[in-house]
Amino acid sequence: MQVSMVDAPASGYDSVIVVVTGVAVQSNTSSQSWITLSSETKTYNLLTLVNGVEAVLGETQLSAGTYSQMRLVLGDSCWIYASGVKLALKVPSNEIKLNIHATIQADVKYKLVLDFDANRSLVSAGLGLIMKPVIKVLTTETTGFISGSVNTKASVYAYGNGDTLSTSTGTSNNFKLMYATPGTYSVMIQSADIAYYDSTIANVVVTQGQVTNMGSIALRLK
Repeated sequence: MQVSMVDAPASGYDSVIVVVTGVAVQSNTSSQSWITLSSETKTYNLLTLVNGVEAVLGETQLSAGTYSQMRLVLGDSCWIYASGVKLALKVPSNEIKLNIHATIQADVKYKLVLDFDANRSLVSAGLGLIMKPVIKVLTTETTGFISGSVNTKASVYAYGNGDTLSTSTGTSNNFKLMYATPGTYSVMIQSADIAYYDSTIANVVVTQGQVTNMGSIALRLK
């Protein structure tokens, strides 16, 4: 089993730093034992985990069978940068338990993806911020991707099928919306340059385990 992490862009912050100190899964056997995937302390900037970039949190070989939960342990020293100023980020509960209900088969690599929504996870509290993690557990087998490129830097949003995804264009103004629930979406391209009109493309179909390539999208000049 491999566990990785991605994020949706969080507005208003330069960086969101989290420290992960452990990842484990619980075997759905009579002993209900926890099996460690990683006990190494690793530091991540959530805002870099977008547009096709993901971080591997842990990986190990498991016995075939079912696994009911995952345990993600965060360190105390999480923080953010906003307008160049470093601010402490309190984590009320360092241990996060997530239901996964994973069935592991022999000789098959099973990949879980934690979609860490930084924007919804940060809550104002007095003069500081508290992290109350909002995380979706996804698998590559049950989701799909939307990719393409734009003729200018832009933010990209996909709405539909009970899901909302967002990213921004990266190198060569390419984009990749990751781990979308299969179904039909409307994709909105919002230019970072006010000289261009925004555009919305309807009926973009996401298929399980596939990449839907929208090709090159040309926004019109005003």
